[in-house]
Amino acid sequence: MTLDFDKLVKQKVIHLNREDLKGVDDLDTLVKIIKQSTLLRMLDLRWANLTLSDRKLTNAIAKNTTIKRLWLQYNNISSKGAKYLANALKENNTLQSLYLSGNNIGDEGSKYIANMLPVNKTLQRITLDTNNIGDQGAQSIATSLVSNMGIREIWLGVRDQRDTKLAGDNNISKHIMERIKTILNDPKRNEFVMMRRSIAKKNKELEGKDAVIAKKDRDLAKKDRDLAKKDKHITSLKSAIRVQLQQLETIIDPVDLTSEDDDEPANKRARIENSPKSRLALLHEQSREHSQRLVKVKQEKNTAEAALDNVRGQKQAVEANLEEARGELEDAEELVGQQTIATNIWQGRFDELVSLAEAAGVDGAAISGIRNRSLASGS
Repeated sequence: MTLDFDKLVKQKVIHLNREDLKGVDDLDTLVKIIKQSTLLRMLDLRWANLTLSDRKLTNAIAKNTTIKRLWLQYNNISSKGAKYLANALKENNTLQSLYLSGNNIGDEGSKYIANMLPVNKTLQRITLDTNNIGDQGAQSIATSLVSNMGIREIWLGVRDQRDTKLAGDNNISKHIMERIKTILNDPKRNEFVMMRRSIAKKNKELEGKDAVIAKKDRDLAKKDRDLAKKDKHITSLKSAIRVQLQQLETIIDPVDLTSEDDDEPANKRARIENSPKSRLALLHEQSREHSQRLVKVKQEKNTAEAALDNVRGQKQAVEANLEEARGELEDAEELVGQQTIATNIWQGRFDELVSLAEAAGVDGAAISGIRNRSLASGS
């Protein structure tokens, strides 16, 4: 197939499942779409014969700021492709759902995904079933989940989660699955999610305030230009009035107040033609009108400045609340980091104990239950 860039770049949802994208031209077009689209929200690339080994697609995903959901099930990604994808997701700060089922990433690929989790702050859902993942890979994911509070759902698809066995099924011990389940059900995770949502909401609110302030700044700049233009016009009118007054002085003869002869025309005031007077009156009228307009524009500018100050005050209040929320989140994340170190140590010891217990025929489930209760209670 040949991808139509001009058509696809305008779409919010792109479905390319079961399309062979191994060809260089189609892959390059897809990469260009991911890099340039400002609308794309969901990208379906299931069964598309992708390996991600050339890094073109993963490099585009790393820089993308629009895609929320990415379907990559049943391609040929393997551990190598998983490594490049995980590196990309350390940079990406938009993707929320990643579907990776059926890509044979194995334990090695799972470790790459696990190393990405403490860095990524936006992923909420990952599917990793049918990937030949064993205890080592699952253990890495479980350890990383302790320090990642954003993941709300991770699907590993072990055999006891469905009725039939599939090729490439993950083979993960029950006690590790229980550990992952307990971590994901920790109430503290929901608190972190709510805090991050609150911060995201405040950031969006700030963006809105910034847009309003930018518009009002543009309006004020326009008012300033209008004022300067009107000031210049008024100055020009005043100059013209002064010239007209000087012309009138040459037209009007001085009056001789000592003459007693009413019939003597020599010293009588000369008759002033209407035209200079009309011109002067017109200039005065124009000056008065422009002065009134100038006052009005100044009043509008003052009103705009007051509105701008109000918006800036609102923005400052939002920034103060945001700063407080960020401080609380940083304190909580620091605490999580400290708890992660301690948790990983005793979780590892519990896992060793469970393994020894199972090897000796002791009820490992009971020990696992004790461990999981401890994790849930934070003790």
